[in-house]
Amino acid sequence: MGERNTRDLEGIEGEAREQENQGEELKKEIDLHKEQVSKLEETLNELRAQAGELKSNDLAAAIGNAELARRGAQDRITQALEKRDQLLQQNEEMTQRVDKAYEKRKQTQGKVNFLQFGATGEVAKSMQGIMDALNQDMNKLASVSSELAHARKRLETLAD
Repeated sequence: MGERNTRDLEGIEGEAREQENQGEELKKEIDLHKEQVSKLEETLNELRAQAGELKSNDLAAAIGNAELARRGAQDRITQALEKRDQLLQQNEEMTQRVDKAYEKRKQTQGKVNFLQFGATGEVAKSMQGIMDALNQDMNKLASVSSELAHARKRLETLAD
């Protein structure tokens, strides 16, 4: 219950913070690519207007290059959103593990609490130590669950 679980929980909590950081980076990346797409579409519209006037091969090549760049930026947006979806899936899996661990601790706590009523002396002290450790684990699990929820909320705010 003790140190190993605390390390596991700290790892999950760290992963949740990392997911939040990755979500922020993905949001910045998506915003940058959306801005590029917007500028490229504006450029394409200008080039198309000029193409009607000039009928130039160079202009047609410029339009083709701008369209390729726009598609590339849109592809990068799609990739960033796929990464976001992957992070959300990982977040959900970790949340389920943390919730399951919390429920197990809660059940164990109930059993120990029941047994503690008839205990005396060293047995009572030992059971109180177990209860304290369970409470500590449950508090840590609640903290990790909160971190995961915060990371999930951040990831979900990324624009589709």
